[in-house]
Amino acid sequence: MKNFLKSLFSSRHEEEGKASVNEAAEQIQTTTTVAENLATESDNAARQADTLKFDAIRAMNLGEMVFATEALRKALELRPEFETRYYLAEVLVRRNLSEEALAEMDLLLEEMPMHTATRLNRSKLCCELNNPDGALEDCREGIASTSDPEEQALLLYYGAVALKDLDRHPEAIDYLTDAIEKDESFVMARLLRARLLMEGARYDEAGADLDTIAASHPEEEQVPLLRARLHLLTEKPEEAMQAYTQLLELDPFSEEGHQGMATLMVRNGNTAEAEAFLREAIEELPTQRSLSLLLIDILEHDGRMDEAAELRAQLPEETTGNDTVNFKNLYSGSLF
Repeated sequence: MKNFLKSLFSSRHEEEGKASVNEAAEQIQTTTTVAENLATESDNAARQADTLKFDAIRAMNLGEMVFATEALRKALELRPEFETRYYLAEVLVRRNLSEEALAEMDLLLEEMPMHTATRLNRSKLCCELNNPDGALEDCREGIASTSDPEEQALLLYYGAVALKDLDRHPEAIDYLTDAIEKDESFVMARLLRARLLMEGARYDEAGADLDTIAASHPEEEQVPLLRARLHLLTEKPEEAMQAYTQLLELDPFSEEGHQGMATLMVRNGNTAEAEAFLREAIEELPTQRSLSLLLIDILEHDGRMDEAAELRAQLPEETTGNDTVNFKNLYSGSLF
């Protein structure tokens, strides 16, 4: 009997043990299957995200920005990724969706605060959005994130733009000087420094910057434009006229070039010459409202009100700015 009971209970324990093992094996198999399914779904999502990202990049290269935006947004839904968000910020900037781009850049910097390219892009965007304080912050953080002199120079340039907007011109000049020391071929930095030096009546230094640019970039249109302004500030109207002539040779459609030359003609007493010059320019550049407004001002000053009214009625539609051009001092010897 004892052996029978022993055999009976042993069999029962063995069966219970086998059942527990089988249940555990089934649970492990279920867990494994779920994990494999999840892994497969994750792999599929990753592949889809990559496909969408690469399709978006190709679309960006083809100029199809709306498709690129939607593809990148869907890719981020499938798999949040820094690179994908970086491309989304870029395409939003290219679509002029600045606030949305700025929000994406903020997320990028939350993930990687010292990402130089994003600091560069956001500093530029902050300047465009009239947020100089934000641009300055990105400039300083960006400079600390890189040892590349060209990247540092570009960050210093955007910092200088921000300082200019804050009316801190001496500091802006210092930033530009540092940028030029890091990259002597940085034309934009020299042009902006020349403008600020002129505003500070540091004419010789401004002229030196323009000479340096002209030597290496003789086709740069901003050089004769700034030279003309410099000559006017230093009361050299003949040299200013030569500079405007050079500007129109480089850019026959320059609005300021035509305005400057016509104004100098009027100051020299050559009103008829200025009128003929402007009428010819208006025929070639019919959408330039400012040239028509300048001609109207000349006609009204000459007492030819009917002609001025007729020309005003034919003005092209305004696209930006207001409906008037300030030529208050046109005849008193001050171009500005």
